[in-house]
Amino acid sequence: MPEGLSLADLDESTREKYFEALQECFQYRISGFQHRQEVFEWQLFSSKLIFAVVVVLVCAGIYFSWLQFRQSLEPRHIEAVKQTRKSEEGNEQIEDVAAKEVGATKLKASPQGIEIDSPILGVVILVISLLFFYLYLVYVYPIEEIF
Repeated sequence: MPEGLSLADLDESTREKYFEALQECFQYRISGFQHRQEVFEWQLFSSKLIFAVVVVLVCAGIYFSWLQFRQSLEPRHIEAVKQTRKSEEGNEQIEDVAAKEVGATKLKASPQGIEIDSPILGVVILVISLLFFYLYLVYVYPIEEIF
């Protein structure tokens, strides 16, 4: 209501329109508060869902790195990778070819992707998983209060 005017100074139709406008203003504020409350509820739910997915991904990375560590610590069975070669005298010699490659690291990069075959693959997977979790905590998870 403008300054200097009172409800008694207004005629009946103007007073009625004033109260309707006042009710619409309050209804607008109520709907705005309800909308913001629904948005916060959705953000809370989606934040929990994203957090659960991140934890599952990190746990899967840690599990796969554990599998790689375990596999790299097991003795390698090389019985099936033996070659037979004939020497100049006609005697057959059995050569253990794969024994030379037990500790070898292979890195292959192509347009189709990157391929790593190494005993340290578990370390690579673990570092990637923990780096992903760290980046999530630093850039996605922090909650800042806005006034």
